[in-house]
Amino acid sequence: MAPRPPSPDPPPEAEEAGGEGRDLYGEDDPLPEELAPAAKEAADDDESESTRAGPPRKLIVIGGPDKGKVKRLTGVRIVVGRATGCHIQLDDPSISRRHMELIIAEKGVLLRDLVSGNGTKVNGERADERLLKHEDVIEIGSSKLQFVDELEAVKKAREDADRRAEEAKHAKEEAAKKKVEDEAAAKVAAEAEAAKKVQEEKKAEEEKAARKGAWGALGRQQKIAVAAGGALALLLMLIVFSGMFKDPGPPPPDPRQVAATKKMELARVAMADKRWDDAVDLIDSAERIKPGSDEDGLGAVARKELAAQKSLDQARALMEQQRFDDALAELARTPEASAKTAEERDALEKEIAEKRVEFIEKSARDAMDALDADGAARLIEQLPPERRKAMEGRLVEVKELVQKQQKMQEEQSRQEQQQHKAHQAAARKSFVENAFRPVERKFHTKDFDRAVLECDRVQDSYRGDDDVRGRAQAL
Repeated sequence: MAPRPPSPDPPPEAEEAGGEGRDLYGEDDPLPEELAPAAKEAADDDESESTRAGPPRKLIVIGGPDKGKVKRLTGVRIVVGRATGCHIQLDDPSISRRHMELIIAEKGVLLRDLVSGNGTKVNGERADERLLKHEDVIEIGSSKLQFVDELEAVKKAREDADRRAEEAKHAKEEAAKKKVEDEAAAKVAAEAEAAKKVQEEKKAEEEKAARKGAWGALGRQQKIAVAAGGALALLLMLIVFSGMFKDPGPPPPDPRQVAATKKMELARVAMADKRWDDAVDLIDSAERIKPGSDEDGLGAVARKELAAQKSLDQARALMEQQRFDDALAELARTPEASAKTAEERDALEKEIAEKRVEFIEKSARDAMDALDADGAARLIEQLPPERRKAMEGRLVEVKELVQKQQKMQEEQSRQEQQQHKAHQAAARKSFVENAFRPVERKFHTKDFDRAVLECDRVQDSYRGDDDVRGRAQAL
């Protein structure tokens, strides 16, 4: 990955112009709309570089040559770099003289990169301009600085404490709810057992009374048979009439109905906790035990919510795999469910769209770092118009750098070709000189006849060589 070329120092003529030209380090850049009013109030009260009191914010150097240092932010516009005039000066040769600036206003702290050589990253991502949040990590050169907003730290600690208290309260309520459900189930079972025992006792008493009447009619002489028969008939009539007018009591509860009711109660609890798969299983189990137990149609609701949640989970998984188009297509197939599920779907759709834009921006930056201007341009075209402006300026620089490198490569290729031709010419000249060296020896000794014969021999040996033939004719 090719590093960004370092930004040159501002030319002297720019300083002598008295502010007529744009500042190379971004100090004349307009502030974002949400920061502009507060920054203007600060500018009206104090000078642009003066310090003032404000929320307790600071930078902690957590990496680099200045590790361990703490820099409190007490100005309106704070410049960070290695130059002596910077408000926060770092002893790091890998950062620019004026690397970045922090603009402090009522709405927060804005980080702005001052066209630095190595760029600025926030939480590992390239950032030319970004509103900082508590515990953001800023990387410039080999240094790492953590932004700390002490008010946010206190707020976060309170929120964590409230969340833990809420979780403890929820766990306590769940335990109490489970205890009540268990006690209710135990009470129903005990009542069913007591009713069954009462029925068994009544049945035993009736059987005992019947045996006693039959025993009284047996074992007597025939002379009292009629009287015994009358007594037996009277006894049977009394038993029949008593049975007709006696209250039999409430019928015993149906065990299947009790079990099905328990399953439905647990299903309602699962639906309240959004455990849709458990709710579907419990409702199906209740229907198998006692058909018609789901009188309110909770099973259809739970199945629809379960299908919607599975679709949302699948969309989240596709988003984590950076398959954003597939994730949006999965969201489009999500079945209609409750209002809360619809809100969850809309929020997830916005999150997928944002992460898709961030992924395209990162891919475009990587392409520009690799000097792939055409690939970066195709990616930038996919961004929303409001997100393109920050990257199109750098794309122009990359294109200029690519053109410059192409020209350098062409010039280098031309020089290499010239050197190759010169080398071939020198080698050719040396070859011809070596071929006629015996001729020159004869010529210098004034043995012209033998020199002529030697010249003819060389021509015959290199008959198709134009350079040899021309040299022979000259000799």
